[in-house]
Amino acid sequence: MEIYNFSLDNSKPNRLFPCPDCLQRTFKRYWDNFKNEYFPDEDVGRCNREFNCGCHNSPKQFFEKNGLDYPKNEVPKLSLPKPKPPTTYIDTSWVEKSMNRPIPNYFIDYIKRLFGEKITNDLINKFRIGTSKHWKGATVFWQIDQDFKVRSGKIMLYNSQIGKRVEFRDDWVHTVAKLKNFTIGQCFFGLHQLAENSTKTIGIVESQKSAVILTAINPNLLWLSSGGVYGVQIERFKPLKDRKIILYPDAGIEKDGKGTPFQKWSKRADELNQSGFEVSVSKLVENAATDEQRIKGYDLVDYYTMIDQNGQSVLNKNAINT
Repeated sequence: MEIYNFSLDNSKPNRLFPCPDCLQRTFKRYWDNFKNEYFPDEDVGRCNREFNCGCHNSPKQFFEKNGLDYPKNEVPKLSLPKPKPPTTYIDTSWVEKSMNRPIPNYFIDYIKRLFGEKITNDLINKFRIGTSKHWKGATVFWQIDQDFKVRSGKIMLYNSQIGKRVEFRDDWVHTVAKLKNFTIGQCFFGLHQLAENSTKTIGIVESQKSAVILTAINPNLLWLSSGGVYGVQIERFKPLKDRKIILYPDAGIEKDGKGTPFQKWSKRADELNQSGFEVSVSKLVENAATDEQRIKGYDLVDYYTMIDQNGQSVLNKNAINT
């Protein structure tokens, strides 16, 4: 296995620094793998706010900008890959406890405003949505796999009036609980629903919020969430092998040289189809998005909750199956 001179610092817990572009503390610096220290220029790194900022200053760009020769890799070091440790699971009692906390949950307040109490309660039970004490009003989106094993939970804080996420208010249950030697093996949010229906087409969106809301808007599909644009790793699709799948990527612009969300998910769909899956990628958001909406990263729910001048949803609900 070849060791490269520089790589993004992926140490745990994450060490983040102020971004030179957006000034938010979301900047991951490059690490010198042979000197065992950070790259000397503190502006060399990548911002985690991929679509809202997109700052990425690589070591190669630094050397080119300063007229320096990029150092050749050291003599390759060969080592056997370490076996992946087994996935750690969380006791299901944590889920039940989080669903019965008599404290505010701003995300639940928001969907209650959209759909009323009965549908909201149905969604809570379907997705096992919990409440966290980590921040006032925070939500826990539990990752429960097809065997009903709890992989972990994503804690997020939402604005109860507009349903938007509050920046820098997201964390993992196992991190907050300081569980030692915890190995997370992520799955799609909502995967436990597979046991409910063996024939429904699977719809996959990026955000957990969207999977929940779209279940109320169009229950003809079984909605899952990838948790982000990079959450469509091939291994997560294994439980979906025999199901028809439609991917619904968010709007976005290319910032990392790897394409827009639509292009990235289309590439992944091609890879999956070559392996025997049945995956298509919806163009609904891609065709509807304006330049401004691409910059803001609009998703499918943004359009269904957007009302036109005639008081109707911008998108026809029947179009969601395409």
